[in-house]
Amino acid sequence: MGNMFGKEKPLKEVLRESKRTITRAVRELDREKLNLEREEKRLTADIKKMAKENQMNAVKIMAKESGKMKRLSLKHGGLI
Repeated sequence: MGNMFGKEKPLKEVLRESKRTITRAVRELDREKLNLEREEKRLTADIKKMAKENQMNAVKIMAKESGKMKRLSLKHGGLI
């Protein structure tokens, strides 16, 4: 059986394309995970800074956001 528009791709070519797609997806997930970790570190530093300035309302909001980021990074960590 052939493709609708021409020759069938060789198995090596199909395998190469599949492998390339998988490595791209893994690389993208790694980048996203690193960005989440960086953002979490920055947020933690901001929370400490705001706590020293005694701005508790801002600290509470940032802490909730930090919890969301942590859950998201755990979710992505389980995928890889």
